[in-house]
Amino acid sequence: VKIQCKESFGSFGSFKEDFPSELHGVMSPTEYTDVIRNINENCKGKFNKWFLLFLLGPIAGIVLFIVGGVKFKKIQDEQGDLSPSNANSFKPGLPFFYFIIGAILLILGSCFLGFAYWLFKRKTIGNIDEILIQINQKYVQRQIKFEFITELVEKPIPDWEYNNNRNNQAYMNQVKYDSQGCPCKMEEIYYLGINFMPQNMQNMQNMQNMQ
Repeated sequence: VKIQCKESFGSFGSFKEDFPSELHGVMSPTEYTDVIRNINENCKGKFNKWFLLFLLGPIAGIVLFIVGGVKFKKIQDEQGDLSPSNANSFKPGLPFFYFIIGAILLILGSCFLGFAYWLFKRKTIGNIDEILIQINQKYVQRQIKFEFITELVEKPIPDWEYNNNRNNQAYMNQVKYDSQGCPCKMEEIYYLGINFMPQNMQNMQNMQNMQ
């Protein structure tokens, strides 16, 4: 049985408490709920809101790009030719520094934010692995094993997103194509896996032990 991990940008590492029908005869709904609550209470991670300050970098970068573009257009309208041969092109008021600073803030802010979220997820996954060791010790006699599973799945790319990035080589390098030739990208999906012996085999084993 696989229970998908609930994930959002601000929270990660919790699972639904709905009882899977496949577990009937393996464990009771109450027992299952207790296990899931134990995992959720001990492992669910909340992304530190202070890290969201890194969003200010990309936002400021975009704003500077816009301001630089407006100022550049204004100077172009006022002075006409902005070729390198035109001395006026290099006057101090020319907003090239807006673009440079904007690019630096956009790139660094995005990198720091992405790295901080990656660390947050790694820490949460480590907590899940630790609590699963304790849970598995409790169920080893019943041959029930809980494990955290990571799978790569194909996620279709919307037409508008694909068309807007066709000339972006870095983006296109990450694009895959499914069996029908449709563009897609690989995405990590996380599950709580529950492995158990089928009920008929458990009954046979119990009978053998009784004999």
